[in-house]
Amino acid sequence: YTSVAYKMLDMLFRNTGTFLLVAREFNKPAIQKKHIESLNEFVSILEEPIVNAIERKEIRKCDTSGVSIMFMSTIFSIFKYRLFSNSICSFDVASDQVPVFTEDEIQSEIKHIMGLINLAFFDGLMCPSAK
Repeated sequence: YTSVAYKMLDMLFRNTGTFLLVAREFNKPAIQKKHIESLNEFVSILEEPIVNAIERKEIRKCDTSGVSIMFMSTIFSIFKYRLFSNSICSFDVASDQVPVFTEDEIQSEIKHIMGLINLAFFDGLMCPSAK
């Protein structure tokens, strides 16, 4: 799961323009249904490693769908917060104003966010015997 989070964050920071476009489009009713269907497919993919970890007794039993949704939502929420809280850009930003991050900035942001994700998800889900 940490590799999934890392890859998602890496993709988001390297493609902020695409993220901003999708975020704008998501508010259009005609497109929302398609996005929700895609998100449901992604949640199904994320559930499999959780189910496997539960079977191996590495993590506690949990609502795998709910945890997957929270995991994915957390990644996007923290990314948006980091992107917008630093006044890097806004949802009204023009396409020629999309921020481009240096490799060091990308790695620094990912490291910071991964620390938060590990604390919130993995430290909390781990079975006491697996810690």
